[in-house]
Amino acid sequence: ARHIDAKATQFVAELPDGSDIAYPNVTLLPLHPHNGALQIWLELGLPGALITAALLLALGFGIAALPLPTPQRAAATAAFTATLCLILLSFGLWQNWWQASFWLLLILFGLASQPTRSRDETDAHPGPPDR
Repeated sequence: ARHIDAKATQFVAELPDGSDIAYPNVTLLPLHPHNGALQIWLELGLPGALITAALLLALGFGIAALPLPTPQRAAATAAFTATLCLILLSFGLWQNWWQASFWLLLILFGLASQPTRSRDETDAHPGPPDR
């Protein structure tokens, strides 16, 4: 597990000289709730929750409509479901390494789902003729 020093988050509450930061009419959240749905609700409110729900539904239906063979579509659905489970149970949503892992998963899945030519197709079209 990662170790977070108590002084790592002091900048939220005080300036380097030890004086408090004054944010009128603003209540700061202490770190993150380790629950993606709750974090979206707390930080973005009802509009953010509705937009996120619409985005997740669109992604789910988009995966179901992919023109892929059944095993690849099942793998995409499993990756999407596993990612949602992790979002609901762990880290804060806005951490850059966490979002980078989502993008990396998406890129790798896109590369893995590219159509491949079978050996028969390759033999039928060997390439340009030799001169």
